[in-house]
Amino acid sequence: MEPFYFKKYDETIGIACDVGDLKRELQRLKIENPLSAEYHLKEGHIVQWLDYINEKELASDLKNVTDIDTALAVIEKREKKVKRPAGMHPGRKGGPKKMRTNTAANRKMPS
Repeated sequence: MEPFYFKKYDETIGIACDVGDLKRELQRLKIENPLSAEYHLKEGHIVQWLDYINEKELASDLKNVTDIDTALAVIEKREKKVKRPAGMHPGRKGGPKKMRTNTAANRKMPS
């Protein structure tokens, strides 16, 4: 897949290959060149790229975001939502599902 290129006129000032890169570039550009990052947000370029790399939910969440701080907050919220302990699943309470052991008590006896 093609990366996202942050540009300032004809100069490439940042490249993102995934959501982690996008977050790091937005953090850097917030200091070094906020107008360029905000331009790409306002024009929907970042949302289009996120759709392209199949990050549809994040693209939807960033759809009308036009400032860097809000974009970073949305990305960080998504990261917290995605990161969960191994074996955990959305909507499941507690830890991973316990596996049954193949004991006599678990086996059905033929009738």
